[in-house]
Amino acid sequence: MRRERERESKKAFTLAEILITLAIVGIVAASTIPAVVTNLQRQEYVTRLQKAYNTLTTAVQAAEAQRGPVAYWPPSISGSTLELTRQYINPHLSITADCGSGTVPTAGNSCFAGSYKNLAGNTITSTNFLYYELFANLGADRIMTSDGISFAISTDIEVPVLQNPDNKAVEQRYILVDVNGPKPPNQLGRDLFVFTLHTSESPGTVSLTTGHTRPQRRGVVPFGTYTSNTSNVGDKNLRDGSSGFGCNSANTNINSGGYCAAKVLAEGAMNY
Repeated sequence: MRRERERESKKAFTLAEILITLAIVGIVAASTIPAVVTNLQRQEYVTRLQKAYNTLTTAVQAAEAQRGPVAYWPPSISGSTLELTRQYINPHLSITADCGSGTVPTAGNSCFAGSYKNLAGNTITSTNFLYYELFANLGADRIMTSDGISFAISTDIEVPVLQNPDNKAVEQRYILVDVNGPKPPNQLGRDLFVFTLHTSESPGTVSLTTGHTRPQRRGVVPFGTYTSNTSNVGDKNLRDGSSGFGCNSANTNINSGGYCAAKVLAEGAMNY
């Protein structure tokens, strides 16, 4: 009799109990797994962005070692800024695809997607500053390296109103980086980031139309890396702002996400 009672007390779960348990597990999994997958994907983007930054920096440093400081590179070779990029920078990159240059991104291009969105999720158009610099203006030299990272190096040179110690204007080129090539999500601040290549250091500051200052160091600089001064906001407030190029998910400006390279590399994560 006692043994029968012990056997009864050790009964297995009923079918109803099993189904309820599975339902609870399913609900928990459905609410947590997507977030985990998203976080893992974004961390991969962070890692690849760090690699892209190191790749660019190493290539420019190697070019400087061979041809002198970037401040003394000619603005063009035989009138072509594209040839300058190809002769000075490209030889120091492990290039597996040369997608050439052009005034518009093209669908099916092995280096970049046919269209991109800003951080707010809106399709980037010709009114976007970065689109203008890299495509609608003079085009950009587009390549992909052996790790699947794509680079678009602007063939146009911008000369900000800023002087270096030699009282010469500091030139810069824009560099667009897609850390996973043409693969989705094709979004500024997620897999698409911006850098600038500065020709010279500058100890001074200047208030531009956007109220920020240019980076002070020479070479490859994450877009959104700015110094602070007494006349404008600090670099972090500007970089993380909800207007202009600010890396903020609440920023609905057409240029939203432009400063994300600086934020991600500074924090080592996508905290937005």
